[in-house]
Amino acid sequence: MPEAVVAQGLSSAMQARMNFLIERQGVVAGNIANAATPDYIAKDLTFVGKVKKATAMMQTSGKHISAGGFIGHGVETEDKLYMKNNGNSVDTATEMLKLNEIQTEYTMMVQLRSKHVSMYRMALGRQ
Repeated sequence: MPEAVVAQGLSSAMQARMNFLIERQGVVAGNIANAATPDYIAKDLTFVGKVKKATAMMQTSGKHISAGGFIGHGVETEDKLYMKNNGNSVDTATEMLKLNEIQTEYTMMVQLRSKHVSMYRMALGRQ
């Protein structure tokens, strides 16, 4: 049973990260769309993840590994580092680099998830 909990935790952590990356991509795309809007302040998301305690399993000893899942979400921040005369803080080159970073990270998460599923299939004898 502990292996299933660990696997569930890993799976939920990967899903939380992928959901965050999708949400961050939307924020960065919004920045690019508002690159010429006066007084627009660029936004970004910072990932905040934590382990939540599972309610289905009871920890009977302090030495046991606690069962839990992983949850994560983005916290919105403002980026006022690059300010133009019209009050807009969007630096298109920086935003494009962020989009590239998001795409690279998302691709990595998809590959990790695929490997995770294939390991389960191999363990179950279904290759």
